[in-house]
Amino acid sequence: PDVTADPAVELFGWKQDVGVRARITWDTDQNSDSFVAFAKEPINSGSVLDTESGNEDAVSVVGSPDMVTSHEINLSNLEPSTKYYFKVLSKNEIQITGYSDVFEFTTPERVLLLISGMKITDITNNSAFISWTTSKISTSLVEYGQTSQYGETIEDLSQNTEHKFKLENLISGDYHLRVSARDVDGNLTISDEYIFNIPPTPTITDIAITDISDNTAKVSWSTNVSCNSNVDIESDSGNGSQGNASYTTSHSVNLVGLSAKTNYTLKIRSVDTYGNTAISESRQITTTADLFAPKIINPKSEITSTGSGENIKYQLIVSWETDEPSTSKVEFGQGVGNAYESSSKEELSLNMTHTIIVTDLKPNSVYHFRIKSGDKANNVAYSDDYTITTPPKEKDIISIIINAIVGPMNDIYQGVINKLFKR
Repeated sequence: PDVTADPAVELFGWKQDVGVRARITWDTDQNSDSFVAFAKEPINSGSVLDTESGNEDAVSVVGSPDMVTSHEINLSNLEPSTKYYFKVLSKNEIQITGYSDVFEFTTPERVLLLISGMKITDITNNSAFISWTTSKISTSLVEYGQTSQYGETIEDLSQNTEHKFKLENLISGDYHLRVSARDVDGNLTISDEYIFNIPPTPTITDIAITDISDNTAKVSWSTNVSCNSNVDIESDSGNGSQGNASYTTSHSVNLVGLSAKTNYTLKIRSVDTYGNTAISESRQITTTADLFAPKIINPKSEITSTGSGENIKYQLIVSWETDEPSTSKVEFGQGVGNAYESSSKEELSLNMTHTIIVTDLKPNSVYHFRIKSGDKANNVAYSDDYTITTPPKEKDIISIIINAIVGPMNDIYQGVINKLFKR
């Protein structure tokens, strides 16, 4: 048989139980059997079955007696990362053997199929994502359930090293999970068992709305799992939200900045650590009328000046705080008493910190003033009466110099005149 054409070699990676494999194929011009002689050291050419060192035991032979013209022999249990020498032999029906030259191949290294980096993320009350990596491309099988018997599976037959699945339709409680990977050589690796928890859906109970005043209210409630605290507020004047970010099962939010005699719609909203949200039904409240004037706190005043000399001008700066948003105004008059002939322009914007500047005050004069602040409900507060004195007008430098020169001269002239009259 003619086997002078080079045989083809196809190598496969290491597989458990059968090691590294190789498939060797060749053709002959007539029906003949199929044998491959191979060893880990150079072998002799021809039909003999020994190595160049004369070691017959080092040569292994694998074959088939089937008489064919297309030949295929599979070698198994080869060692990884090893060079092998081989030749093919085919014997026809009258026992004439044809043989190839001696060839060589090196088996691939053994790469273990490992599972690592398991992550369980984005847990909600009915789903979770799982992801992991494998040391070589492989298919994936996920087994999961609420016991170690699992019961649910997801399979991905595509070959990858990065694997990610979304588990859906979960219910609250602990879940058991493991994954399997199978590489292209058929090796199977199974991970450890992992346990993760699906939290229950947050629910809101025991809602209470108390301490309703003209601009505040207290909202309290409970949740079955730790959540943050939010109260969504709706009214004809606009919408907003108040709350705090700390996680707890017992919640209390003090609403502030409400308007008096106003209808509000409240919805409680709590979000757990996984992003699951519970929203209550709407609750209606009406704030009471505002019957109290704002409190004037920490009043301060100072006199400042602008310009100099004859052009100097004095102004009064008054600042204070109020316990609720209020208007700003200063009433004042010259001298002392109860009359306030003048006032600043009223600042109608509602603020809790206030500053008013009163300008064009006369020098060397006494003024008295009081603070006026009104809230949104037109309740008005007045401060005590305060008294200030402006400094005398400063003389400019030229007048000072002239007086310094002319004054002494006038004294001399007056003395001379007095002496003349006495005579």
